[in-house]
Amino acid sequence: MIIKDYITFGYPHKRIINDLVRKRGFVKKEGKKMPITDNVLIEELLGNDDCICIEDIINAIHKCYENAETFKAI
Repeated sequence: MIIKDYITFGYPHKRIINDLVRKRGFVKKEGKKMPITDNVLIEELLGNDDCICIEDIINAIHKCYENAETFKAI
């Protein structure tokens, strides 16, 4: 089948999440879509939710069941 090559099953590995966030991750600041370039930007926007760096974003997405509030904020 042609579509079989474009569908995945199961949970993503942390490495895949890491690659996606670092290559295609964006944040919204003041209504503008900005690429994630540094941790200062992340700390400004998500510092109140215990998320101060890109690794915190990756961990929150990977382990979304542990801290639902942080996952929801991200």
